[in-house]
Amino acid sequence: MRVIAFFLLISFCSYSQDFKDEFGVFHYKDIVEVDKSKDDIRKIINKAVAINFKDSNHVVKLDTENNLIVKSNLNTRKGLLDFIMDIEYKEGKYKIEFYQFPIIKTDYNLDSPIVDSTTFTKEFLRKICANKIEQSRESIKKIMTKRLERESYFNTMYKRTKKEVSLVYSHVKLTVSDLASKIKNEVLKKEVSDW
Repeated sequence: MRVIAFFLLISFCSYSQDFKDEFGVFHYKDIVEVDKSKDDIRKIINKAVAINFKDSNHVVKLDTENNLIVKSNLNTRKGLLDFIMDIEYKEGKYKIEFYQFPIIKTDYNLDSPIVDSTTFTKEFLRKICANKIEQSRESIKKIMTKRLERESYFNTMYKRTKKEVSLVYSHVKLTVSDLASKIKNEVLKKEVSDW
């Protein structure tokens, strides 16, 4: 019974959660309603940041009565990825966002934003390739263009690159969701300390 009540409380308290922006790029956003004052929410979140980051003094870039901005990074198979965690407080709720993840370099030496598999279409890859060709020297442009004209080469590149970017997206999503959940659980926790 307690478990059911807990899950009902969680689903009732949170009314919005997104994992990508209007372009399909990873951007976590959650708005959480809770029966606490703005000041209490701020204190709890500051404590959660101190617990969940190695050096909270180093990563906190802005801490006001209405906002907390953290610049940090997470480790993926593509190396460390910088990000911003932005939390705004209001009476009875807070909004948490993770954004500004970098462009990743794929195994094919292409620059790709962190997107999910539904966003990473063949057309999306063609735009990335066109951008790479445009930035290349003349001799490289011809070689890349010839390779991309071969459908079998493009299809292989598409499958491998989509898998690679999707794995990074999944890892980032899982890591960010875990951190956001830890913060949410701290905020939703009932104060029971009596010492």
